[in-house]
Amino acid sequence: MASPPSSGLGKLQPALDEALKTATRSRLEATLRSICTAHSDALKDVESALVDTTKSSPAAGGTKRPRYAVCINPGCYAEFDVLKNDEKSCDWHTGTCTV
Repeated sequence: MASPPSSGLGKLQPALDEALKTATRSRLEATLRSICTAHSDALKDVESALVDTTKSSPAAGGTKRPRYAVCINPGCYAEFDVLKNDEKSCDWHTGTCTV
């Protein structure tokens, strides 16, 4: 997965690092949504890290789409970057990853 844009603030404090590692997915999602709603700069950073913001996303009808997807091929289920999805994206099968 791509790293989020660097804010120049340095390393996370150990307590926050541990909290991020141990929080449930729903807690992390709710926290991230709350931060994005309250802070426009955070919203821009998160969108640039998680959304395909290219002008034309043919697979999405020219609209924005999630930048990362999970391959649905049995035995694979690997996360991949839709911007880099090509015939080498999945080691399980030949061809491109399917969402």
